[in-house]
Amino acid sequence: MSLLMVKKIGIIPLLIAQMLLNHYTLHITNKTLNLKVMNKLIYIFFFFLNTQIFGQELFEIKGSLKDINNNNIVSAAIKLLDNKDLTKIKYYAISDENGVFKLNNVAKGDYQLEVIFLGYKDDKRLLFINKNTNLDTIILHEEPIALNEVVVSAKEKIIKVTNAGIKLNVQGTNLAQKKDVLSILKYAPNVKGIEIAGSSAIKILLNGKEIKIKPEQFTSFLQSIKPNTIKNIEITDKTDASYEGNITGQINIITKKSTGFTGSLGSSVGYNNRFSATTDANIFYSENKFRFYTELYKSDHKSDFKEIGEQIIDNNLTYNIKSKGTLKRQERNFILGFDFDIDLTSYLSLLYNYSGDNDKDFNIISNQLIRTTIVKDSSLKIVKDFDHIDKTNTFSLQYQKNLDSLESNLKLSADYAVNRYKNPLSVKSHFFSNSVLVDATETFESDITNSTILGVKLDWKKNWKKGNNLSTGSKYSFNHNTENFSYFDKINNEFVLNQEFTNHFNFNESIYAFYLNYYFQFKKTSLTIGNRMEYNLNRFGMDISDKSVDNFKLLPTLNYNIPLNKNNTFNFYLAKKIDRPSYYNYNSTIIKNTPTQASSGNNSLKPTDIYILQLGYDFKEKYSLLANYSYQKNNVILTPEFVESEGYTLSHPVNSGYKNTAFLMLNIPVKYFKWWESTNKISFKYTNFFTPLILPKQNFESTFATINSYHTFNITQYVVIDLNFSYKTKYKNLYYKYADNFTSDITFSTPIFKKKFQFYFYISDLFNTERSILKYHFNTIFKNLNNKDNSRGIFLALNYNFSIGKEVDISIIESNIKDEKSRTKH
Repeated sequence: MSLLMVKKIGIIPLLIAQMLLNHYTLHITNKTLNLKVMNKLIYIFFFFLNTQIFGQELFEIKGSLKDINNNNIVSAAIKLLDNKDLTKIKYYAISDENGVFKLNNVAKGDYQLEVIFLGYKDDKRLLFINKNTNLDTIILHEEPIALNEVVVSAKEKIIKVTNAGIKLNVQGTNLAQKKDVLSILKYAPNVKGIEIAGSSAIKILLNGKEIKIKPEQFTSFLQSIKPNTIKNIEITDKTDASYEGNITGQINIITKKSTGFTGSLGSSVGYNNRFSATTDANIFYSENKFRFYTELYKSDHKSDFKEIGEQIIDNNLTYNIKSKGTLKRQERNFILGFDFDIDLTSYLSLLYNYSGDNDKDFNIISNQLIRTTIVKDSSLKIVKDFDHIDKTNTFSLQYQKNLDSLESNLKLSADYAVNRYKNPLSVKSHFFSNSVLVDATETFESDITNSTILGVKLDWKKNWKKGNNLSTGSKYSFNHNTENFSYFDKINNEFVLNQEFTNHFNFNESIYAFYLNYYFQFKKTSLTIGNRMEYNLNRFGMDISDKSVDNFKLLPTLNYNIPLNKNNTFNFYLAKKIDRPSYYNYNSTIIKNTPTQASSGNNSLKPTDIYILQLGYDFKEKYSLLANYSYQKNNVILTPEFVESEGYTLSHPVNSGYKNTAFLMLNIPVKYFKWWESTNKISFKYTNFFTPLILPKQNFESTFATINSYHTFNITQYVVIDLNFSYKTKYKNLYYKYADNFTSDITFSTPIFKKKFQFYFYISDLFNTERSILKYHFNTIFKNLNNKDNSRGIFLALNYNFSIGKEVDISIIESNIKDEKSRTKH
């Protein structure tokens, strides 16, 4: 063997060769020679050549492994691979009972370090070794892994309490059998409908990237995401300073990352006075450094509705209103996402989302009987025909670079969204006296709004060994809106532009933000303190420079988590938030909706300041109590007043009043039998609103309760029935009064066709009890609206789920853990 070969081979292969030679004898010239002495000489000879002649220096690599809860990771496999050929394992170690590992006698060179532990995401990083290296603490994150094309997922707890809120584990739990994400969120202790901790000021993310859609589109979006693609859902009810000042909660949907293809195809039909149809499909693909996912949701349905109302002005003028309407509604949602691991420490992701709503052939017929103390036989018939088109395209780009072994990182995000809204409206009005047509008018309205949103955000986060971290960042967002509203009167069979009600409005909003957060962990308690600075500049009017409003806000936050013991956690949260008026609230032009109703904006509005105190208590990650108090000032409220000279009621927004709100929510899961379990939510809300600028010395108070009870019956291993009940007592919101309401629904699901398909039978509002009754009395104007339709719907759905792997339950995992550890130790 040449000296060059000895240098190339190194000492470790020679030691292995020496061990093998101990078991053999060499036959030379028909004589058997025992090689024990010779082996020792060979060992000494090559060791001398390897260390003295060639002077090769060897080093040590050490570190420790922990999970995100600071628990030691024991018996994990640590491999050091040749960076030029990743199939070659150069060195190997196993973490001890303290999570510590060491790799000894490592030669100088380029390597890739891999940390592998069953049920956790692999940690990979590039290393150049030319000295003894301490990697400090490496944090491993839980994730199902693939072994021989079998997806392994443990039966996790459904609910896990986090510092910022809760996490719903979907993969490997009963939640994976629900219809969609909206159905899953019913089991979140801090969620009611699409409100988080009693607030609707939330945003929705998919894999950490925001879906920029309107709040009224949240429901259809959450219905479009199917459970088979989801790993977990993170729900934040304690937003820190890194969140926008107007956001109090967040839903982040995390999808699976298993290797290969995963997806589903689904279709449903329903009947609620008229037929409806929904189709959805999703495909997720992952391979090595690349991940791709796409989803398509398409819904078409027809609707009927009726409304009965009464409006009284100054105890003299009375409108008795009866309305009915029909529409054809189309909803479309499309998602396309890419994730790419550039290297072991950085990744790039792109998300595109399209959301579209189209109300076609929207027809409303309203009959109004008009009475005064003198006139008792006048009436007004209004016929409205319009199409409502609302389309949003969103692009999100995100780049993240991990800066060290503790996952300190730098993140750059960019968002771009375009919204197009069209609402052509035709109104025909007929005035009658003694059942004789007196006058007839016809108008046409064209409302076209274009909105463009651009956002750029930079975040930096530094992690330390003990779990402490510092994060800071800045964000710039720009929102450009143009609204072209044209109002035409039909005169002599020609439509003539009415300049009084025609409006072309431009609005530019710029927000500059900077934040700083510090997270401190002491033993098992944690404290997050932060502050956010936001400067907001609005320019608007017929010309952008007509009017401007600006404001500067400091928005501090504090979040303190105290684990009282293994099963009890207490949380204390303080924050200041704001609520900015929508751009159309600044448009002071009068827009005439009907001959008797009009609205306008206010170009002097200020943001609403919100102060929040929240207390939380969790027991066994099952039972929870959440108490929230908020104080608001500079509230934006709509004030109606009757314009006698024009004969219509005008509504316009103003800043006024102080609002106190106390919210209490109790979550109680109950398991009655092995086959019957339920989640029960009871919430109470008290509101006190004082409006000294509008109605001196008058308060508006309201106290009401909501009860939600969700029951799951596991009839067999595969047949499941979900029965849900919801009741809300009478309540008030300012001067608006709402009637109590009771709803219920039932879902039957079972696999069919050799378990390749999942079948759902669903009935909404089982007892047809849902209704809407609204009353208000303000500024001598009294109004009463009553809406009751056939709210019961019957739906049939069929989903086909596909994947390259198959689910393995926890018993298989437990039986294979020892085998896996033994295999990796050799």
